[in-house]
Amino acid sequence: MSKAKRLQFDISEPSFERLKKLKEDTSASSYGEVTNKAYKIYEFINNAIADGKQVIVRDEDGKEVFVEFL
Repeated sequence: MSKAKRLQFDISEPSFERLKKLKEDTSASSYGEVTNKAYKIYEFINNAIADGKQVIVRDEDGKEVFVEFL
């Protein structure tokens, strides 16, 4: 197992509130867990786009919406 690295940074109050809500909504054990999952999702999306793929969200009725990332 690799040694953990400590990272400290400041975020705005609105960003912290979003982080806090995500932690609560997902029952994550820590802000670090939320952040690590966000990195994985971001990496997945970034790799898919780099491979020429599209990200599409489908609702329960089958309607699909193309998601554009800036």
